[in-house]
Amino acid sequence: IKMTFMTESRRGRQVTQAIIYSNDPDRPVFKLTMTGVVAGVLNVAPSNIYLGSVRNTSEIQKRIKIYDPGHSRLKIKSVKATASYIKTMLQPSEEDRIVAEVIVKIEPKMSSGKLREKIIITSNDRENPKTEVLVEGEVIGNLQLAPNQLFFGIVKPGTSTKRVIRMTDYTDGAIKIKKIESLCPYISITSKSTQMTNTVEIEVSFKAPISKTGIVKDSVKIYTTDNREPMIDVPLYAIIE
Repeated sequence: IKMTFMTESRRGRQVTQAIIYSNDPDRPVFKLTMTGVVAGVLNVAPSNIYLGSVRNTSEIQKRIKIYDPGHSRLKIKSVKATASYIKTMLQPSEEDRIVAEVIVKIEPKMSSGKLREKIIITSNDRENPKTEVLVEGEVIGNLQLAPNQLFFGIVKPGTSTKRVIRMTDYTDGAIKIKKIESLCPYISITSKSTQMTNTVEIEVSFKAPISKTGIVKDSVKIYTTDNREPMIDVPLYAIIE
């Protein structure tokens, strides 16, 4: 197993993992972890902006400080983001040893799911004219699913297993489910409300056919009345063996 870690847009201590699925009955899933420290050229803080879990209904503002490398020749030429909903503004700083600050405004136009964008700072440094600051997080819309993907593990032919998705509505019940479906012939779906009025449990059952082995990849599609996300696609995986 070969793991390659791309250091672009990364600074400081980094941890990344690979998830391994096997047919070992005692340990069908395990993780390989790679750690290290990535040194930056242009000294900026923070070197990465991690937002955590954020809603896509309000604006987020962050600051990036660009430090003086020890000489007056450093000039910042431009600052831009890779997404249109991320606005940047360069302004001078009165603090000691800080050349400038970048004001970062993230508008509430992000799609739910994983967010991974970059802020690109260009300078007059001949050897390293470009520095990238990674912006990442998990965007939560009006609906949140846990988990957001299904893995049924290793299933023997002719046997069944099930998983439960909990869908939480942050609009106090204003959003309704139209239908839930999967094109996978081995999947059956039922849903029920919990005691929490804004939470629905979706039970997804997988019955492995007798005549088939191998990896099954498909999805569960949830159609709702939410204008932002009328359809949510939940990937599913299983190993028939």
